[in-house]
Amino acid sequence: MTELSDTAKSICAQHYNFKSRSSCNACPLQSECHKPAANLTQKSMDDWRDRVNRLALPYGEAECLAAQESLPL
Repeated sequence: MTELSDTAKSICAQHYNFKSRSSCNACPLQSECHKPAANLTQKSMDDWRDRVNRLALPYGEAECLAAQESLPL
């Protein structure tokens, strides 16, 4: 089973607001994250996570973690 990378999770945490999905507009993962799955299977979820993880790669884990630490709690 494929898991979302720490980088992808960090990017999501920076952009996602539980009260309003409109906060995702500036998110670099939005194009893949908001794609609907035609059929929800373990394989399709693993494939989706792989695509989101690949989109997150250019942002680098260290860069994302530094940005996340600067967010107010």
